[in-house]
Amino acid sequence: MKASNLLSLDLSTHTGWAYYGDNKLVSVGSFDVKVIDYISELRSYRDVPITYPQNLINAARSMSKMCLELWISLGEPLIVTEHTEGSKHRVSQRLLEFIHFAHFDSSMGTKTRYLLNSDWRKYCRCYISQWPDIQKWNKEIGKIKRKAVPTRSGAKIAKIDGKIVTRYDAKRLSIHIANLNHKDLIDQIGKNDNIADAINMGDAALEIL
Repeated sequence: MKASNLLSLDLSTHTGWAYYGDNKLVSVGSFDVKVIDYISELRSYRDVPITYPQNLINAARSMSKMCLELWISLGEPLIVTEHTEGSKHRVSQRLLEFIHFAHFDSSMGTKTRYLLNSDWRKYCRCYISQWPDIQKWNKEIGKIKRKAVPTRSGAKIAKIDGKIVTRYDAKRLSIHIANLNHKDLIDQIGKNDNIADAINMGDAALEIL
């Protein structure tokens, strides 16, 4: 099912989006929603806030509303989003599932297609193992950290010419790939991995859906 107009949504409480018109990336952005009384870890019933799970439901509906308004303003294009994966973080996983339900329960649900995380990452080569130069960089940073003098807290920080440097992870790599493929939007992408994921997912969707 090919679509020349597409809205890619990386759904979460920090949703990144990328809109494609006539098979070209036109605009990007992101939405944020705050969850009232959010508790990331529940060790017992004592940790469950009185507002739970309504607080998660409210946040999910708010996010869905923002996405719906954007979708309508863009002429109701085909939507692509990522199928949810399992997580060891029970509360954040439930919140994500609520967001996806709120999205699908709206009128957007009838125009939504799903990609697996591995679908778009394979297409965009969004794996560290696919980038030898980045693998080399990560190994070098590891060596520097091992030789670094620990701070008072015991942490070891890698520095080159006095500047703190860090390894590439999946999020940073996603940003790198999005910037590499869409140099005209570097300023808008910035360091926002949610926007980067939406772009990479959208790029893949145009080719494989």
